[in-house]
Amino acid sequence: MHDYVVILDAGSQFGKVIDRKVRELHVETKILPLDTPTATLRDDENIKAVIISGGPSSVYGDDAPKFNADLFTELGKPILGICYGMQLMTLVLGGTIERKAVREDGQDCVDCDTTCPLFAGMDAKQLVLLTHGDSVGSCGDQFKTVAVSPSGIVAAVAHRERLLFGVQFHPEVDLTVNGVAIFKNFLTVAKCSFGFTMADRETTAINHIRERTSDGQNVLCLVSGGVDSTVCAALLLKALGPERLICIHIDHGFMREGESAAVVEALSVIGVVVHRIDAAEDFANATTEVPAKGSREAYITRKLKDCVSPEDKRHIIGNTFMKVCDNVTASMNLDVDKLLLAQGTLRPDLIESGSHLASSKADAIKTHHNDTELVRIWLTQSKRITMTLSLCEFCGAVGGLLNRCLSTIRMKCVSLVETLGCLMRLSCVNLFLALALAIRTLCTEAPAVGAPFEATESFLRKLEESSADSNATTTTTDRILAQAATIVRELDLALAVLPIQTVGVQGDGRTYSNAVVLSSKNGGGADHRNASTTPWTTEEWSQLLHLARLIPQVAHHVNRVVFAFGAPIGTSPRTVTPTTLQLDTLERIRSADHIVGRYISEFHLVKKLSQVPVVLIPLGFEKGDTAHSVVIRTFLTNDFMTGKPATPGSEFLPHEALAAMVAGVQQLTFVGRVLFDLTAKPPGCETSRNDRMGMIEIFFPRRTTMEK
Repeated sequence: MHDYVVILDAGSQFGKVIDRKVRELHVETKILPLDTPTATLRDDENIKAVIISGGPSSVYGDDAPKFNADLFTELGKPILGICYGMQLMTLVLGGTIERKAVREDGQDCVDCDTTCPLFAGMDAKQLVLLTHGDSVGSCGDQFKTVAVSPSGIVAAVAHRERLLFGVQFHPEVDLTVNGVAIFKNFLTVAKCSFGFTMADRETTAINHIRERTSDGQNVLCLVSGGVDSTVCAALLLKALGPERLICIHIDHGFMREGESAAVVEALSVIGVVVHRIDAAEDFANATTEVPAKGSREAYITRKLKDCVSPEDKRHIIGNTFMKVCDNVTASMNLDVDKLLLAQGTLRPDLIESGSHLASSKADAIKTHHNDTELVRIWLTQSKRITMTLSLCEFCGAVGGLLNRCLSTIRMKCVSLVETLGCLMRLSCVNLFLALALAIRTLCTEAPAVGAPFEATESFLRKLEESSADSNATTTTTDRILAQAATIVRELDLALAVLPIQTVGVQGDGRTYSNAVVLSSKNGGGADHRNASTTPWTTEEWSQLLHLARLIPQVAHHVNRVVFAFGAPIGTSPRTVTPTTLQLDTLERIRSADHIVGRYISEFHLVKKLSQVPVVLIPLGFEKGDTAHSVVIRTFLTNDFMTGKPATPGSEFLPHEALAAMVAGVQQLTFVGRVLFDLTAKPPGCETSRNDRMGMIEIFFPRRTTMEK
């Protein structure tokens, strides 16, 4: 029996990432509820330490997860509290927790006490990801502060006598540069043996499939063309052979141009026969019941083509997949008593959906098509499909086969598909396809111009008028405002708030907030190039990205910042283009997406950019309320839970490539403006060349590295 570490789940969006990072250090883990009895943890000699995750709740909140206070006095084993875990531990042992005036959302350098075992062998300044509202006010008598943020907020604590540690940042994500070293230091203090290794991922998965499928049972696999379902189909084919595998691709009408045909062709390369189902009408006219949640009662949605709520759209699409699948089994005369359902699912999808398979306490950020309420019922209770096979079941956790064995999701997917003999045609088989253009079309009937909009508008006017000196300010809020105001003056920017809302993640919770748009008063940049090119130097783009980091820290109703090419937008728009998923609207986003995709290919950026979502927003700006605008988001990430925009002018997004995308999209007659998303995930993270290089080296290592 291996030594192992228990991760107590307080609802973090990154709980499974903690799990993966510890396992990559060759220490086995188990994720258990936060209120697991202390005696259970104490009496198991194989448990070497406990890590308490972050979470979306306040320690004072009515919805705070239950826990056992004696954990911190009776366990007798090392404990590491992360974010919420640190606050809980500090509060129980005599400290105080406060809500500060400034959120800390993003990367920042914290000052560390390197005599603390957590930071042994490290520099005194560490770049980490902070994302929280509540903070430790006082450590109490039992703890000492061992790290402080630039805002003066307690960033880490250590017990004066026992091996109890807490950090107010996320060591599990790549945005904390030396997070792995912090985990290793903690595991070393806990005297872990570092002897846990994973069996060969392909062999493990294939053996598991064969064990779970009895003779005569066929498997129905839904393939979107994304990497997760492609890997699943390839594994099933190798384990069972073509006679027992039935693959269907459901074309819901929201695919990119020519994409469904490309999916079928690409999968045929490895011998997977795919039945393409045209279900565009079924999806367009579908409704579903959204289950009750909290004080909200269950309700029936509108038809998908008339729907404006992003969550309703996601519920409808996910549930309609299941209904269409049911119709397909009937039309193909499949014997449901001998049929299993296979679902390829990546871990981040279920984490963001708040699935119990990922976390029992996590906040639901957005529902994914593969984890709606109906999907969960089918996976657990369906009488027609007797058992499910998913990547999470293969390895004990969602995406476990992928997430635990290799270092990044993209590398996992690509290397495993290559191992199975699949030609990875990234231009055809994209990373994430299933919801596609339906979710990237922001639908609305009315502008979002309530109190949060007005508060943000007031903040922007104050920011434009500010002349404060950052060196002369006394509070953290004033310091941030002064830094932001300096950038606004130096780049001669116009600021406005958009009357639309977007989904974001802040402090392990869902936000649905307004976006801020930046634009240039003089055409942009020191050389005043026209708007058909990228109007800033690389250094100026870096300043814009820094400003996008600062704004959400003090404007709490903002979770996204974008830059608009063209003339300045000095007045916040207050009207929108009424938008739903009608055919003409879908053709608009499809044409814009096709143009951006073409230039990504022409400039050889497919293997450099993790994702490039093209988003249609219901704003026409100067063209009025029949036009739309297009947002381009170039995203770099290792874990798809956190990440950053690529900096224009870097090797990952040359000026010429962005200029070509902008000019191409701007020529579409319906386009009011083209915008560039400056927002990190979570909002407030910086982008530096060094960490971008690290990401890319991990994404696409040399073959020898992948084989290792």
